[in-house]
Amino acid sequence: MTKEQYENSINDLFDRWLTARPGYEDDEKEFTYDGISNFEEWEKQEPKILFLLKEARQGYHPSYPNQKVDGMFGINIARWKLAVKEIYTNRESHPVFMEAWQRPKNNDDITMVEVKKVNDENPSSDINIINRYAEQDSAFLKEQIDLINPHVVFCCGTITAYGDFIYGDDEWETLYSINEPKPCACFKHKIRLVIDFFHPILIGSDPRMIFNLLCQLLKEGKVFDHFEWKKGN
Repeated sequence: MTKEQYENSINDLFDRWLTARPGYEDDEKEFTYDGISNFEEWEKQEPKILFLLKEARQGYHPSYPNQKVDGMFGINIARWKLAVKEIYTNRESHPVFMEAWQRPKNNDDITMVEVKKVNDENPSSDINIINRYAEQDSAFLKEQIDLINPHVVFCCGTITAYGDFIYGDDEWETLYSINEPKPCACFKHKIRLVIDFFHPILIGSDPRMIFNLLCQLLKEGKVFDHFEWKKGN
């Protein structure tokens, strides 16, 4: 797929989405444009990582490129993608926790998709509301994720949205799970590694502990042994 093909396809999808859901954009609401922010960078990545998030606010559109990595949200995404890439490249590696000052300039090498596409400046919607959007927009969300075609999907508090609503009829394989100090798990869905994990803001949690938990999950579970990704697939 070329950049032009992707842009034409995603623009057509968003047009149809807004036509079907006109209430997602008015004087007090804004449709969230998300997905690939830098097509050239995205195409270079091995593996390609998508973060499935709940909702955007404060005018945030994840598809806009060159956004500065700032705050707990962006820094933890940078940390987690680092862990995935390093362990995928070398299964014996021990990724080092990234300090805030070491963060990259942007996160354009990953993709973010919001389940709730309407930005109504709600600081934190109840999970039942997020799942309701996942259910009513399941066909659109599935089309968007399949168009992006990631190798790895981080479900950031959105595993029910992904597994029960967007891809509710598909078969899954549990690869590895951890219950302590906090529960998380890895699954195989089609040719994707799906990680049931935390929201990057990590309210009330230690970022270093969560980073180490992710490394433990990937390494102990030997999850990458279950995949044979190639460029273009």
